[in-house]
Amino acid sequence: MLDKIQTAFSEVFGVDSSLVNTDTTINNLKEWDSLKHLQMIMKLEANFSTKFEMGEIAQMDSVQKIIEVLESKA
Repeated sequence: MLDKIQTAFSEVFGVDSSLVNTDTTINNLKEWDSLKHLQMIMKLEANFSTKFEMGEIAQMDSVQKIIEVLESKA
């Protein structure tokens, strides 16, 4: 799962996927703004064939939280 998230981050944020890990957050990735957040949500929905609720989207401010939300949908 993490590798798919890393690839999505690389595509959306234009960062090297090896720099993305469970400690990556909206606060320590300068490219992560509100517009990029929505683009990331759309990319994750496409890559994982799922839809996120507004409450889930608001929670997804770190890679760790993204993983937790995706695992809850499995």
